[in-house]
Amino acid sequence: MDMWEDDEDDYPETSMDRFFSRVFAGFEDPLFDIESRSLRPLFRVEVNEEFVVVAMDLPGARKEDIAVTCTEELVSLEAEMKKPVALRVSGAGARATRFERYSKKVRLPVRVVPEKATAKYKNGVIVVKLPILRTGKAIKIADG
Repeated sequence: MDMWEDDEDDYPETSMDRFFSRVFAGFEDPLFDIESRSLRPLFRVEVNEEFVVVAMDLPGARKEDIAVTCTEELVSLEAEMKKPVALRVSGAGARATRFERYSKKVRLPVRVVPEKATAKYKNGVIVVKLPILRTGKAIKIADG
């Protein structure tokens, strides 16, 4: 082995990088966007017979700094942080990046009625509740 050649086993962060790459490989969206200095909040979507509920974690955001918009198929969120967060992003020229906002678009599993959506924010979590869009019309069956 060349004395200048890196042996990956000598660097624990390389092993950790591989670990996190595997853990987060299933995410369709990166957890941050360096260009816009925004973090992608963790979220969950639940569906029942009447509603779609989208919950997002927004630690360090104020209610008045959160903007939520909805369409029949998408929930979009933009929020400013009270205090920017500095994170070291790995890669070429790794350096600390200041993230100042949250930004996330969530594609919904079913169509909803955006005009009837409600949202509540408490303890750093926003919960958006959207009624499911019901289409079609009941047809009366005629006798004989």
